[in-house]
This record gives sequence, C-alpha cells and structure tokens, in this order.
Amino acid sequence: MNDKKITAILVEPMKKPEAIEIGTGLRTMQDIVDGKIEMVMPFEDGDIGLIANGEGKILELAPNRAIYGDNGQIQDIIRGNFLIIYAPAGSESFESIPKELQEKYMDKFKHPEQFLRTAKGIITVPVKPARETFER
Repeated sequence: MNDKKITAILVEPMKKPEAIEIGTGLRTMQDIVDGKIEMVMPFEDGDIGLIANGEGKILELAPNRAIYGDNGQIQDIIRGNFLIIYAPAGSESFESIPKELQEKYMDKFKHPEQFLRTAKGIITVPVKPARETFER
C-alpha cells in the first residue's frame, strides 16, 4: 500500500530543521522518530501537530527542543527526532504544511538547544554557529 506523500518539517537534535517529503503511513513515521509515535497539538495554530517518539523520555533519547507556554516557561522537552505536520480539522489525513506555516515553524525551531540544570530549574541555551556568513 502506497503512502500519500506530504511535506513536513523534520527537527533533529543539534541540527537545523528541514522541510522533507514523507509518506503518511504509520511505519514511515515510526522510522523517522525511531519508535512508537505520539502526536500532540501544543501550538497556537490549531492545525499544526508535533509527532515524536512517545517513549523518548523513557528511552533517554537526546534532548532536542523545548516547547514553551504563553508565559515563556518550558512546558515540555521533546527528546529525539520529531516532525511538525499539518492536521487540518475535519480532514481524515495529514496534509502538506502550508508555506507560511512552514516558514513560521522552521524559524521557531531554527536553533538547536542545549539544556542546563540550574538551582532555579532547567534553562535552554540556543546553539548558534560560531561564525555567521554575511552577504555583501
């Protein structure tokens, strides 16, 4: 059975996100997140979902990115690879993420994060290239 192909955003630990074409089948998504999938909808854009390994914390996969609440506090830390997908209400399947939302979420997750435990809790530090390339 052929998977429907869609554009999603792949976010891997310590890498910049990238738009990729994937199949929408269960096995395809399990292969990308290295295990059992779990989908959450933690963003203000109600049709945007995050698919990650549902056992990422138990398996101690590499910390990837934080999800922040409206107050800027860390709500969760996603471990391992994850996908940002478009799951429009009323649709029976995932669709390609629209270009404007693709740009928004590529920007949202553009910098890998390191996580540091402090006396006040866990903080994140964006990891940026040591030297930026500037156009002339």
